[in-house]
Amino acid sequence: MIPEEPTKWNERTVKFRYPAGLRDMYRKGNLFRQWYEQYKEEHFLFDERMLKSRQLPCDGPVKDAIGFHELFAGMRYLDAGYDALWYYRDKAREKAKELLGGDAAVTKLITNLESHPQPPDLLVFCPKTKRFRFV
Repeated sequence: MIPEEPTKWNERTVKFRYPAGLRDMYRKGNLFRQWYEQYKEEHFLFDERMLKSRQLPCDGPVKDAIGFHELFAGMRYLDAGYDALWYYRDKAREKAKELLGGDAAVTKLITNLESHPQPPDLLVFCPKTKRFRFV
């Protein structure tokens, strides 16, 4: 059961630490499938289309693997009772439109090239209150 407000949002900086060697394990293909299986059912962070990606180390090493930091931080938020959307996923834009009030808001806030050269990596939100933050 998710509380009304899982944790306080007043912190400006959230730091996540991970054990030495974890990122290398991810790049070698030793973690993605495990993470996917653990979180795929109830959250927006993972999607089965990711398993076909040539940029994610789903079943073995990928030279220029993407996603370690985004997925690692996203899972920490999931564990704290939030949900997270990674820009990598198409479904993320639809959920962002729902949370932010439509396509115009998403375009203004997420793809504003004057203030951000690219969209934020994660949109983290509280499922009950719809409060959100960009990570």
